[in-house]
Amino acid sequence: MKDCLRRSRLLTINQKPLNQLLLNLPVEINSKDIPILGGAIAQKCTHLLTGDKKDFGFPFGKRVENVLVVSPKLLAEEMVAKGILNQK
Repeated sequence: MKDCLRRSRLLTINQKPLNQLLLNLPVEINSKDIPILGGAIAQKCTHLLTGDKKDFGFPFGKRVENVLVVSPKLLAEEMVAKGILNQK
């Protein structure tokens, strides 16, 4: 339980810098999704997989700070094209 509380505090502390980081991006997303995109950027993810086209509409299929925002379909197509996944 203590570890869970400690992690919760870390998430709360780290959310403010993520919000500040995203203020300078040329991307408009729903404020509730700022920590999602910010977390992907902060962790240096290559992809952000989401089915939420309503909130992530603009950057869908585009890179934002080196993170490619993709739907499950776009990711599957990329994996097939790279030979990582077999097309059936």
